[in-house]
Amino acid sequence: MKWEYLVATLQGFSLIFDDEEGSQDKRSIRGGLDHLGSLGWELVTSSDESLLGSPKGIMLIFKRPRHQQ
Repeated sequence: MKWEYLVATLQGFSLIFDDEEGSQDKRSIRGGLDHLGSLGWELVTSSDESLLGSPKGIMLIFKRPRHQQ
C-alpha cells in the first residue's frame, strides 16, 4: 500500500496545515483534528519543533492511503 502524508503545526490553540487546494488552513485543535479525520488522515507521530531549534510549535504528521490513479 502507498501512503500520502500531511504535516501540520500545533501553535497555541490552533492547528495549521495546507488544505487540498494548497491554501493554509487554520482551525481550533479539535476542529482541525475532526476535519482531518473526516478526510481519512490518521495521526502517525508528533515532534516538538523547539527541540530542532524552531519556535514554531509542535509538528504533527498524518498519513492516509494514496488514491490509485
